[in-house]
Amino acid sequence: MNKKWFLYNQRTEMRYENIEFAEAIKRIHESKLILTEWLAWREGMTDWAKASDILEFQASLTSKMELTPIPQKIPRPVVPHKKIILEQENQILRIHEQEASVSKPERRKHQRLKLKFKIIISCNSKTFRSFTKDISLGGVLLQDPIPPEMQNETCEIFISNSKGNKSVKFSCRVVSDPKKFGRISFQDTVFVQELERWLKDAKINFKKAA
Repeated sequence: MNKKWFLYNQRTEMRYENIEFAEAIKRIHESKLILTEWLAWREGMTDWAKASDILEFQASLTSKMELTPIPQKIPRPVVPHKKIILEQENQILRIHEQEASVSKPERRKHQRLKLKFKIIISCNSKTFRSFTKDISLGGVLLQDPIPPEMQNETCEIFISNSKGNKSVKFSCRVVSDPKKFGRISFQDTVFVQELERWLKDAKINFKKAA
């Protein structure tokens, strides 16, 4: 049985899940993105690895890097009919009108702050360590992608303060988000007041430093 692959691009945050190896090669090749930007993982690997460091990807993608042949005859561009141009302009106008009529999104319930705290996630007898990219009283976004086996699972997250001498624990859920690989939402509010004090202190210290 072929093991499924998971792909994640560190720059664009593009991701693909549970795909065959051939499909993974196709996705990377068609994306026109640098191979070293891609992380890959499958069952049996201890952690994510750069696709450029995995032998299967090196061999398969190198063989696909062929030059596109130059056509013998370059066809003349077809000039669209005036009626077609008018229909296209009307369609663009309708799209702009629809976008303008869409109501503004609601403000976030909790303000997100770009602060770096050390975290440890415990889930199904496994642990994962990283740092926060941003944090609020409702959850965190991590700097590193969370292992797929923790996706959509209820776990425990331990957050250390900026001095590293205190920590708080939350029950949390790892959110499976196609745009954000490391989003976590808190499921309880036991230590929310303590976390709120940390965030206030961090904001004050940041203003003093500035």
